[in-house]
Amino acid sequence: MEVSGRGYTAATFAGGRTMYATLADGFTQSVAIGDMFTNNRWGPTGLGFGPDGALLVANPTDGHLWRIAPDGTPDAEPVIRNLGAVGLVNLADGRVLATREDGHELAELDLENGTMGRRYASPFGRPVGAALDPTSGRVLITLLAVHALAWLDPESGEWTQAAAGPPLARPDGIAFDAQGNAFIGSVGNDRVVCLSRDGQLSEVAAIGGEPDGIAVAAPSSPLNGAVLVSCHDGSLHRLDRVDGEWQSQVVAHSGSRGDHMAISPDGYLYLTQRDEVLRLGPPIFGPSASA
Repeated sequence: MEVSGRGYTAATFAGGRTMYATLADGFTQSVAIGDMFTNNRWGPTGLGFGPDGALLVANPTDGHLWRIAPDGTPDAEPVIRNLGAVGLVNLADGRVLATREDGHELAELDLENGTMGRRYASPFGRPVGAALDPTSGRVLITLLAVHALAWLDPESGEWTQAAAGPPLARPDGIAFDAQGNAFIGSVGNDRVVCLSRDGQLSEVAAIGGEPDGIAVAAPSSPLNGAVLVSCHDGSLHRLDRVDGEWQSQVVAHSGSRGDHMAISPDGYLYLTQRDEVLRLGPPIFGPSASA
């Protein structure tokens, strides 16, 4: 038996419980924003949140930043035009930074005036994904083309290379857990990689389908800090650490291209698809920093 919804199809377990039940009982799925511009390969990528809780969506295909109000209504016009952003990251003080891959920089966003503020030129490569380390306040950035990671201190503007080379291969989406360990979708070799709090790189899981978007549920949530992985082949996976070993399971499949993910301040999971952004509930995922 199959239980179908827009974007994903879930195979059922014995007894009629769907694979979605591995995420949460009372599963809900809705389209936060649809019919976004796409080149038929990808469309929306970066996800973040405004100070009022509005969902922010970066679409590098049309170049614009879009806003969905807290009541779920998308703005008629982009909040920032021609931004050229791939990833978004919220800082602890509410500021939002955008990765501008073609601009080789991160930019602070002035959402009120629809412009860019402070720029952080990358000395290491073109930035793609970004996530806030909750333990240090620094931002860790994926440099897809050079298979590397770099730290940015958003206060001083100082950049530091964090890691480069295997097991990283085209690192893209990224998120931290509460302890300061970063999880990265390594698209080029079908791996999820961890950069530990002490700076050690390791493979966490082998997941086919080009794992990209990463989100980490809060440790106090019903998901107990599970790592969620969205793939280019339209599948969604869950990673749990059991008795010191990582275990992986598919929780949804048959979607379109999955890119970055984010957990909202009120606990919903948002994930991009080829031409839309989905919202998954119930709101038990976070909050958590993710990309």
